[in-house]
Amino acid sequence: MSGPRNAEPQANGALARALRRRNPDWTDRTVHAERIPVIHQGVPGTSAAKRPDILVAAPRRQPVIAETEFDPARTVEQDATARLGASLHSAGDEIEGVLSVVPPESLKTGDLETVDNAEFRYATHYLNSDGEGMRWPPHASVSASRGSGRCWCRWRLLYPTSFRLTDPRLFLLE
Repeated sequence: MSGPRNAEPQANGALARALRRRNPDWTDRTVHAERIPVIHQGVPGTSAAKRPDILVAAPRRQPVIAETEFDPARTVEQDATARLGASLHSAGDEIEGVLSVVPPESLKTGDLETVDNAEFRYATHYLNSDGEGMRWPPHASVSASRGSGRCWCRWRLLYPTSFRLTDPRLFLLE
C-alpha cells in the first residue's frame, strides 16, 4: 500500500511556508500559494485573471512568481513564460521574473514538511531590457537543495534601479 498522494496545490503551500521561514520580509502577506486570481495577462478586458502557483510580492520589490509542476512537468516552462509581462491586479506591477520549479517526487508521495531538505530542479525566466523573454540556464535546469548551499527557497532578488531584469545573475541563490 502506498502512502498519501499530495496534489500540486498542497506542495505549493509547503513551498510557500518554506519561503516564509527563509526571509523576515516574507510573511503570509507577501508570499502566497494558490491565491485567488491576482494577475492579469493580455489586453485588459479580453482575458481572465490568472492564479500563480506561488507569488512573492514584497513591498518595494518587483513581484516574482514560481510556477511548479511535478515530473514529467510538461507545461511548467510554458506556464512560467506566459506569466512574463503580466501585471498584478492590486498594484499593477509587471511580472519580470518567474521561476519554473520541478519539485522532487518525494514531495508528491511523502511528508510535505521535508520540503526544507528537498532537491528541486528550476530555471529562471525573465524579461531582458528589450522586453523579450529569456531563460537561464538556456538549456536544461539547475538542481539545488538546502544542503548544497544554493537552495532556491533562499533566493533573494537584487534589483537594478530601472527594475528591468537584464541579467539572470540578478536572481541570486544562497
